[in-house]
Amino acid sequence: PLVGERIFNYVRAFLSNRTVELSVGDLRSKLITLGDRGTPQGAVLSPFLFNLAMRSLPPKLDTIPGLRYTLYADDITLWTTVGSDGQIEETLQRATDVVVQHVSEAGLECSQSKSELLLQRPPDRRKIKTPLPSINVYVNDTPIKQVAHMRVLGLIVQTNHHNNITLDRLTVTVNQTAHLISRVSARNRGMKEKELLQIIQAFVLSRFTYALPYLHLLQSERAQLNRLLRKAYKVALGLPRNTSTEHLLSLGLHNTLEELLEAHLTAQIHRLQGSRTGRWILANIDHVVSPTGNDPAVIPPNIRKKFLIKPLPKNMLASHHDGRRKARAKFLQKRTRPTQPLRTLTPPNTESLLKHMQ
Repeated sequence: PLVGERIFNYVRAFLSNRTVELSVGDLRSKLITLGDRGTPQGAVLSPFLFNLAMRSLPPKLDTIPGLRYTLYADDITLWTTVGSDGQIEETLQRATDVVVQHVSEAGLECSQSKSELLLQRPPDRRKIKTPLPSINVYVNDTPIKQVAHMRVLGLIVQTNHHNNITLDRLTVTVNQTAHLISRVSARNRGMKEKELLQIIQAFVLSRFTYALPYLHLLQSERAQLNRLLRKAYKVALGLPRNTSTEHLLSLGLHNTLEELLEAHLTAQIHRLQGSRTGRWILANIDHVVSPTGNDPAVIPPNIRKKFLIKPLPKNMLASHHDGRRKARAKFLQKRTRPTQPLRTLTPPNTESLLKHMQ
């Protein structure tokens, strides 16, 4: 079975007899009963349920030579980089047919309006230029529209191999954040420097480190992005716009674009190396990884049923709610009253624990 009995009952209760209430000001409608199809938009369980429905799709796509793909919930991206134009068209069409058939068997359907086809061709350096062969892919006998740029999980890919759309959107973000900082810092007594830097971290740096580490940036584009970073920090620190770059960097309050990208990639690789799936992803992009790692032990179902794990209380963050954490630990220790001192089990002792519980 894909899930256990308790998970199945929980999901069934979550999706059954769903109701909504509409409100406009002080007016509220009666409870409206929703249908029994689909999942709630924005619910935590929705991606999990889609992953269950798509669980058997990857083995089917693996049988298609030269095909690469990514799946995240109901978002499926197919691509290929090998073969002639005819082979590329055949590979994509075959993969599309497999996806359409799989989702139809699961009671779903592909959205033709949201399906897009992007062709990234090498630079055309021919002296005599003739029309290139067309590549068409169909979903239920309807051609997929070709686009000049596509957004894949927040990463914008362009047909011309440029990054101007990403840079334009980041420019708008920095300008809006700078305007926001100018407004909030001028009201009443303003905000502290630490709080303004937190705004930069939340609205600017998070956007920079999301997609930029995976783009091929030109030197001119890197210079433009560094200027945007300096502009945001100058506004947050209340410095004039003509402050020299050397003096700004000497403060040591911010990192350059190159430092941010390097730190993000290093942290991402380190995170992926900590799991079997992550090491598989790194190996597929030709990144050297260690063959072994500290993967969590698999607990048999008959032993897992003996564990009773209650939900963690709210407001229990380390270094923020130390008093609540200590009080909770003291309460649990008093309630359980172990006959033997508590010991921390290392990974080699996992098997002995399982044998003892059996």
